[in-house]
Amino acid sequence: MRTDPAKPLFAWWPLAVVAVGLLASAAWLAIERRAVYGDERSHLEIAASIADAWRAAPSIAQGLRSVYEGDGRYPPLAYLALLGTGDLVGDPLLGGRIVSGIAASCALGLLAWAVAATTGRRRDGVFAALLVAATAMFQEAARFAMLEAHLLFWLAVVFAAWVASMRTSNERARTAAWIVATTGTVAGLLV
Repeated sequence: MRTDPAKPLFAWWPLAVVAVGLLASAAWLAIERRAVYGDERSHLEIAASIADAWRAAPSIAQGLRSVYEGDGRYPPLAYLALLGTGDLVGDPLLGGRIVSGIAASCALGLLAWAVAATTGRRRDGVFAALLVAATAMFQEAARFAMLEAHLLFWLAVVFAAWVASMRTSNERARTAAWIVATTGTVAGLLV
C-alpha cells in the first residue's frame, strides 16, 4: 500500500467517476421516466405510510417511533431520503430514483479512490469502478428507487474510510476515519 505523504488524500479524478455515474443515472431517468419497477411500488407505499404516520402522530417522540418502526421489514433511513427528495422534486418516484443514482455514483467514486489508494495506480481504481458499474445488480440498484443503492453507498463509505485510516500515520486523521467508518456502519444498518 502506498503512503506517500506528498500526495493529497483525495484527488479530483474520483469526482469524475461520480460525474459519469450521475450522467448515466440522468440518462436512465430520461429513458425509463414513468415505468414503475415492482419493488419501487412497495417502497413508495411504505414511505407514504411512514409519512402518514408521522403527520398523524400527536408528538415528535411518537412521530419518530412511527418512522423507526415503519412497516417493520426495513429500517427507515432510505425511506426518509426518498420522502425528502420526493417532496423536493414533487414526485416520489423521481425523487427516489435521484437519491439512488446519487448514492450509487458516490459509491463508485469512493470505490475508485479506495482501490487506487490501495494499489497506488489510478487506472486500477477506474477499472474497479467500471467492473462494479457493469454488474446487473449495481445497475438495478442505481436506476430504481430501491434500498440497495443506499447500502452500497454506506459500504463504500466504510471501505474508503478504512483505506484512509491505513494511509495515514496522523492519529487524529486515523481517529476521524474510524469515526466515519463507524458512522457508515450504523447508517448502513439503518438503510
